[in-house]
Amino acid sequence: MNNSKFNIKNSKLFPRSEFSRHVLTLMTGTTIAQAIPIAISPILTRIYTPEDFGAFAIYIAIASVLSILATGKYELAIMLPQKDEDAFAIMLFSIASSFAISILSFLAIYLFHHQLINFFEKKEIVDWLYLIPLSIILSALYQNLRYWSNRGKEYKVISKAIILQSSTNGAGNVLFGLMGFSFVGMIVSNMLSSMFSVLYFLFKNIKYTSRYKKAIDFRQIIAIAKQYKQFPLQTLPQNFLYQAYLQIPIIAIKALFSLATLGFFTLAYRVIATPLSILSNSLGEVFYQKASLMYINDKKSLQVYIKSLFTKLLGASLFIGGIIVWFLPELFSFIFGNNWIEAGKIGQYLMIYLIFDFALTPFTRIYLIANRNILYLKWEIVRFISVVLLCLIFYWAGLFDSSLFFIAFALLNLLLYIVLAIPILNKKSFIWREI
Repeated sequence: MNNSKFNIKNSKLFPRSEFSRHVLTLMTGTTIAQAIPIAISPILTRIYTPEDFGAFAIYIAIASVLSILATGKYELAIMLPQKDEDAFAIMLFSIASSFAISILSFLAIYLFHHQLINFFEKKEIVDWLYLIPLSIILSALYQNLRYWSNRGKEYKVISKAIILQSSTNGAGNVLFGLMGFSFVGMIVSNMLSSMFSVLYFLFKNIKYTSRYKKAIDFRQIIAIAKQYKQFPLQTLPQNFLYQAYLQIPIIAIKALFSLATLGFFTLAYRVIATPLSILSNSLGEVFYQKASLMYINDKKSLQVYIKSLFTKLLGASLFIGGIIVWFLPELFSFIFGNNWIEAGKIGQYLMIYLIFDFALTPFTRIYLIANRNILYLKWEIVRFISVVLLCLIFYWAGLFDSSLFFIAFALLNLLLYIVLAIPILNKKSFIWREI
């Protein structure tokens, strides 16, 4: 086995102190990174309109869904091979796949240009969709290089890349906004920030990856891709449905209400859900590596560990969130301006399920580790269908009350997350049946 810095140790459990240090490293970076967009949001809400936020949300919605398809989720497999050469081959295949999908997306936008204009009712939004192929490639490079760094436990590199992306995106948003670029400024700054973070990852990893390029050939890349075909067959549909689930409300809000309401929702989700998601995913990244070994060596300890940590996360988030939720409309009005009080009200509804989501998400990777991802996929299918049906019911029934929609959306999500949590927390479930 190769003795390079990227090899996964075959020891038993990682020391808890090491796990804690890795979490702390990522948490430090993500805390700084999430503080930047929150800090500049009062500026952005005064130089961008709710309609600008809504238009940007549409662009990101389309780019996010296509980015999931682009890599086939092979980046998740980078952590698994024992040999670094195999992991490197997976990364190359994933990146190559993203280039193919980006070309197809460009052709689709070109062919359906007029239909897109009719749907979005704003030609300038559709014109800027031609940047989506580049966004797909940048996203694929970022995700693959991040998992490659995670494989080598380069958490400082990941942390600095997150900060770089957030800071450059924030600076670009302010600069382009002051120059009067409207929602276009958000799109361009988002792309530039991704480009800078990708270049940083490449700079930090180039001397370690260059040693493998001569050992990789086309046949080996295809063979490794076939070996981990469960990722495009199972994990890809699951993640695609997850992204589609995130974007369906954006399309529904635009159809049911207005671009301004979509802008309010976007700001509320950005300020509340995004920081929680970053923190939760940071914990999940480190947990994924540790749990992969613990599941093999000591399932019982892992199940107890998950239940204990989940309880602590949920308790802390309930306490803090339970205090903040009552003051959200006033806080949004004071911080972002009187025009954004509606975003604070929407944020109150979202908190109904986001607190539980934050505590549970790091541990959902146990489905992947336990080779039970097909069941997680079924749950994603149920959630996607449920949200689509909810949106259709409001549309068909002519229920154009935005408050009622957001309350129903939040309660539905809370119920679905509780269902997902039961097998993880119950030691008698199929995940832990050998205990």
